[in-house]
Amino acid sequence: MASDARDQRIAELETLLAQALQTIEQLRTRVGELEAQLKKNSTNSSKPPSSDGPEVERPAPKARGKKRGGQTGHDPHLRDLRPAEECRKVIAYQPKRCLCGSANLSELKLRARHQIVYLPKLVAPVDEHQSFGCTCLDCGAEVVAPIPPEFLCSAFGACVVALIGQLTGEYHLPKRKVVAILSDLFGIDISLGAVCDQEQTIARAVEQPVAEAHAAAQQAAVGNADETGWRENKKRAWLWVLVTRVATVFTIAASRGGDAAKALLGEGFPGTLTTDRWVSYGAVGARFRQLCWAHLIRDLLGWVEVGGDGALFAAELLKLSKKMFRWWSQLKDRELSRAEFQRRMARVRCEMLELLEAAEVCPETKVAGMAREILKLRDALFTFVDIPGVEPTNNAAERAIRHAAIWRKICFGTDSVRGSRYVERVLTVAATLKLQQRPVRAYLAEAVFALRNGLPSPALLPG
Repeated sequence: MASDARDQRIAELETLLAQALQTIEQLRTRVGELEAQLKKNSTNSSKPPSSDGPEVERPAPKARGKKRGGQTGHDPHLRDLRPAEECRKVIAYQPKRCLCGSANLSELKLRARHQIVYLPKLVAPVDEHQSFGCTCLDCGAEVVAPIPPEFLCSAFGACVVALIGQLTGEYHLPKRKVVAILSDLFGIDISLGAVCDQEQTIARAVEQPVAEAHAAAQQAAVGNADETGWRENKKRAWLWVLVTRVATVFTIAASRGGDAAKALLGEGFPGTLTTDRWVSYGAVGARFRQLCWAHLIRDLLGWVEVGGDGALFAAELLKLSKKMFRWWSQLKDRELSRAEFQRRMARVRCEMLELLEAAEVCPETKVAGMAREILKLRDALFTFVDIPGVEPTNNAAERAIRHAAIWRKICFGTDSVRGSRYVERVLTVAATLKLQQRPVRAYLAEAVFALRNGLPSPALLPG
């Protein structure tokens, strides 16, 4: 009996030990995952730079052997002087006598010009519209000359509305700042609600031109797309951007899924699209896509943090990508022909794919899984090598969306669907006009004037 009890006790202890070892292994795995999360930052993952803490060290810029500031012998950058006739006044300093005391001087010649810029007193002019009426002495009817409806639609002229659109859509200022600027600089008294009303005026004024720009972007030969988080009515939403040579368009959607991507790109994007590896872009075939190598390099740096075989694969792939970008830079600077670039990349392409295939069976599950996902899109890794005009990174889309992300951080998104329509339209207008080097405020003023007077909207796209 004692022997049976002892054996039973030993069996129970063995079971407890096995359970404890299993728990320890699970905890060890969980600790490893948490430590990997702590090591993530913008240099080795898709986290934005704004989320980095002060402990994140950024690579120092390459030394160019030059001191900071202006270089010796460089051409000076001087402000152009205005013609004298455009100045408010011209003050001439003329010598009367020589230092020796003689007044026998030659004819005066202009030796130097110096201009000082001042600010005028900025007070916005106000036009008052008065409606007069009288009584007909024959029939007794009231006769009134009404104020035209195009003036009654708002208390603010098209130029003021355009400035509001520029301050929010181009400079990304919050509404309270806009109220303060209009009051402090121009003496314009305006409420927060009135600012919102003028934004909706702009949204209606540019609706058709923005739709035309979106349609043109969806037919572009080359495009860059990206998305970032947004808030609409205190709920999670997504801001999408499509950058092309003809237009940069934005749209806000409730999801990050494939339907939102189709709304941005259209049913069948005909060109080559550069993106990250997000699954929603899968509607565009891999042969018509280019994966962003900046994202891929950050993923490889994440492999370095994992260590083991993953770090070895990452080191080799990073070495090859550095070589690839050096050649790409030479191609852009026309130091290398595309034929030579393609010849050199043929070997690098094979070596990279072989390394990814080897990493696919790596013992580190995170590395193996990511390598497997990358290889699913192998046809999208080197599209930029074969198709001119395609970039190896998605920097164009990330630069375009960065200002909108800053705006979101300041204003916390939008409070309504109407607000979202304004944001996506004014961002589209500002970014597209920037491509064409056209002034935003002048365009918005023209669009608002056209809306109020029943005229066709001004074209956003070049003729």
